[in-house]
Amino acid sequence: MLNDAGSAKKLMAVEWLKAELLSEEGDLFRALINGPEDRILDALAGVLITTYTLGQRLGISPPRLEDRAIQRLNRSLSEDQELEEWFGDLNRLARYLGRRDGKPM
Repeated sequence: MLNDAGSAKKLMAVEWLKAELLSEEGDLFRALINGPEDRILDALAGVLITTYTLGQRLGISPPRLEDRAIQRLNRSLSEDQELEEWFGDLNRLARYLGRRDGKPM
């Protein structure tokens, strides 16, 4: 019986985090319309925190999530993307993540 209660509690936590992620995204969209940079920064931080927490509830550690994000980033860099040519955001992110982790990108 305890296992069923624990499973229900875990499921409720995942459902709550999914709703929280949508709420954080809504906060971000509202901040982008009429918010100062500090409000945008808070909203982006909320999305990141909720994403990491949801991953953990699903059995995905932060390092594993970050490794997958780096893999996707590297895949995106290998594709021809017009926005990347214009702004170079993905390359800057790859350099940042490489320095932070001490891994070559």
